[in-house]
Parts: sequence; structure tokens; C-alpha cells
Amino acid sequence: MKVKIYSDTICPWCWVGKRRLKAALSQRPNLAPAIQWQPFQLNPDMASEGADRGEYIRAKFGPGGYGQMAEALVEIGHSVGIDFDFDRPGRVPNTIDSHRLMGLAGSAGLQEELSEVMFRQYFGEGLDIGDAAILAAAGAEAGLDLAAMKALLEPTKAAKRSSSPMPPPAGWASPASRLSCSTKNSPSLAPKSPPFLSSYWITLKRRPPSADRGRAT
Repeated sequence: MKVKIYSDTICPWCWVGKRRLKAALSQRPNLAPAIQWQPFQLNPDMASEGADRGEYIRAKFGPGGYGQMAEALVEIGHSVGIDFDFDRPGRVPNTIDSHRLMGLAGSAGLQEELSEVMFRQYFGEGLDIGDAAILAAAGAEAGLDLAAMKALLEPTKAAKRSSSPMPPPAGWASPASRLSCSTKNSPSLAPKSPPFLSSYWITLKRRPPSADRGRAT
């Protein structure tokens, strides 16, 4: 079975979904799915330096508009062993570098570990996971090679200093190719690179017990 997860590294529901998926799979110990994390940005037009979180919340949800959802998320988080602290993050980062690091983790088989560390850094410790030093610490904790991380993150640090556009991760869909959920029922419209959809997707693909029955999606 192959599981593809389209997720942003600052999406609280994605962390909840990750924990729930893990719990569900623990009930099926005979399954050994290959899980692959794909990039998704909640804020694809975010400035490279990110934004003040208070200003972002007010602009997106209006005065007091986020409080009720945050309270619900805290309660849901507790049910899966997550302690959300939404008062700690001071900034909403541009997550493109975190996705680039997840791509490196994919080649090392460490996406599960890295995603957990970055979710905890942002939602539990309030750290800016758009910062190269914070990302390097996350990668080191997850077990990534230090030299490989330096080679990956140094070019983007230089790009930020020079105000040049940051190079996107390999296979990244351009903003112009972002699709709506209408492509769900029109596979021919979907690009080969990971699509930017308007919701969080987990796609399961597995071969049924009998090859004669064909492939189920």
C-alpha cells in the first residue's frame, strides 16, 4: 500500500491527521504502507521572511475569529497526544524551505521523523520553521546528514540576503498551476507534479489481494 500525504508544515489539522493515521495503522499490523509526504502551502504567496502571526490571524480570520477554532483544536489535539500552544508562534513562516528539507528527508527515509519534529517546533515551541538554523536543528534531530542539509539550505539563505527569488523544491508546482478540487473528478487535468489543492488530502493506493481483480484506488 502506498500513502501520499499532501501537507503543509504549519497545518495543525495535518499534525492531527498524522497522529490519527498512525493510530489507524497500528490497528492493522499486517500492513506496511510506504508513506510519502508531498508539499502543499497554505500561504503560497507568503513573503520569504514570513509575517507577524498576530497581524496574519487578524487579516485572515478577523477580530476573535480564530479563538473558537483554536479551542477546538486544542481539545482535539489532546485526544491524540498533541499539546497545541497557539500563543507561542510569533511568526507565520514561508514554508518552502521546510518542504525542501522534507524532500531531502524523503530520500533518506526520514519524513515521518522530520515532520513530527517540525510540527512540534512550530506548534509546541513557537519556533520559526522558516529559519535555516531552526530547520537545521530539526533535520539534525530527525537524523539527516549535516553536510547535505548545509548544501540544501545555504543557497536559500544567500537568496534571502540578496532578495533574489528562492528556488522551489524539485517537482514543485508553480503558483499558476494551482488547481481547485474540481480536478479530483478530472484526473487528466492534474499535473504530474504535486498539485496545490484547497484541502488536505491523503491518497491511498493499494493492490487488492487478487491480481485478477485489478488495481483499486
